[in-house]
Amino acid sequence: MVLPGMKDRRRGVIINLGSANGLLPAVPLLATYAGTKAYINQFTRSLDAEARPFGVRVHDQCPMFVATKMAKIRRARLDAPTPAVWAKAAVKQIGYDTVRTPYWYHGLMMAVINNLAPRGVIVSYVHKLHQGFRKAYYKKKAKAEMEAAGQAVADLDAKKAK
Repeated sequence: MVLPGMKDRRRGVIINLGSANGLLPAVPLLATYAGTKAYINQFTRSLDAEARPFGVRVHDQCPMFVATKMAKIRRARLDAPTPAVWAKAAVKQIGYDTVRTPYWYHGLMMAVINNLAPRGVIVSYVHKLHQGFRKAYYKKKAKAEMEAAGQAVADLDAKKAK
């Protein structure tokens, strides 16, 4: 919807929010998510190639972890900045490479992943990381179910006592 007007004005920027998961060699246990983020990456690079001759740039900003409720990271840390810190870094990167992990530490991590670390090591690490997330999720879910079952028993006992 906005691209034709940008092309007519011969300037503009479209920013897509991808994920570093779309750039990794493989993301076990998050295949659908990683696949959609890889699609965003390819779409962005292709659209940038189409739009650039008209003065329009298209960027894919690809964060790693950011300290948010969604990521379940309560406090910012070196590898997980606050949303404000990440956004400030992202805005500074507009106009440069089509695909960026704009926060400096994420960029450093991607450089290591892309240039130094063996693919198998990265895939194994990501798999173990996501197995840990999955294990924590199921543990929390089981605890909630146990608490709910305990509450149901207590409610039943209270009803019987009346």
